[in-house]
Amino acid sequence: MKSVSCRTLPGGWSVVTAKNLADVESLRPVWEKLQNSNQAAAPNADIDRFISVIETMKDIAQPHVILLQHNGTGETLVIGRLEKTRLNCKIGYKTLLKPALRCLSIVYGGVLGRLTDDTFNILLGELQATFAKNEADVVFFNHLRTDSPVHKLITTKPGFFCRGHLTRTEVHRTMPVPENIERFYEARSKKHRGNLRRYIKKIQQEYADRARIAAYQSEDQAEEFIKAASQISGKTYQEKLGSGIKDDEQMVHYTRTAAKYGWLRAHVLYLGDEPCAFQYGLQYKKTYFLEQIGFDPKWSQHNVGTVLFLKVLEELCAAQQVQTLDFGFGDAEYKRSYCDKCWTEASAYIFAPRLYPILVNIAQSSITGLSLGLEYVLNKTDLSGRIKRSWRNLLRAKSPDEASYGGKF
Repeated sequence: MKSVSCRTLPGGWSVVTAKNLADVESLRPVWEKLQNSNQAAAPNADIDRFISVIETMKDIAQPHVILLQHNGTGETLVIGRLEKTRLNCKIGYKTLLKPALRCLSIVYGGVLGRLTDDTFNILLGELQATFAKNEADVVFFNHLRTDSPVHKLITTKPGFFCRGHLTRTEVHRTMPVPENIERFYEARSKKHRGNLRRYIKKIQQEYADRARIAAYQSEDQAEEFIKAASQISGKTYQEKLGSGIKDDEQMVHYTRTAAKYGWLRAHVLYLGDEPCAFQYGLQYKKTYFLEQIGFDPKWSQHNVGTVLFLKVLEELCAAQQVQTLDFGFGDAEYKRSYCDKCWTEASAYIFAPRLYPILVNIAQSSITGLSLGLEYVLNKTDLSGRIKRSWRNLLRAKSPDEASYGGKF
């Protein structure tokens, strides 16, 4: 750890900061120890995933990883990167402001180890040091559990004008992977179970051997999967909102890295030679993380997204290598019908005590507050769904043959 910046503090504490990939690599032993001790470990916080992201962003981002040690033992690790970004301040799908900021982004699941009031105060000082050194305007924590100590501390400890306010809360859901697919069906209602089996039977009857599911797990299959998935993804209105899978160097690199370490579990459902649905997942430790899904709506009457999900789940059950299926960010009806556990998450911000970042904080908090207030009123009057559908239809009109994400399951 000789190349890493290390600062000694009173009481046996010391702070190590890694600002390049060589320094990050020197932290591997303690990083992996803390990651492996985390029961809810996320792939985003894996050191190899983090390095692969930095490698693809080398011209626009650099690592900024903080390790807090006590008497030489690693206690807490904060995994972040310094980058230039734009903060989206929007109501619904409409972006009102996109202020530019230098951001220290803490990855999802990127606070590892023990966190107390005392350790947080030390870490808060280290994070705020990036403001004093003019390295960052804001620290961004990506989707923290709202019942976690780190969320409580970040939303209460910094000064009023420097901490974020009125952030959006999202539901995160998981389901257990049963020992066989029949157990999954048995847990559904009779009507739901019948519908799911009918979807599969319909495709089998109409397409027979012309329907196939291709599985992608190896590095040399990454580009083939990305090409097929992006063919679907590129037709959707989500693409216009900046979501979806893109056939670019960055996405291929992420996928190759996932395959290299044995995490990739990607699938595409073909009817004939045409890709009509994809599912992009990562198998990390004992959890299958559903990263992205998509289907071409011209096949929506065949419920191709549902069929692909069920066949992948059947494969996961048979392999008996994972215990949990994680549906990721956001909520949807199909997630509610399948899942047995959920919690809420919200991103959090700490802004630099300077005029421009504080003004951005005020603007973002005001716009988010207005957006949440409008959503509350619209939900009470049952208008929210209509407005969302109208907005999506407006985007769809510009793309006659589109795909959709996360629906119809």
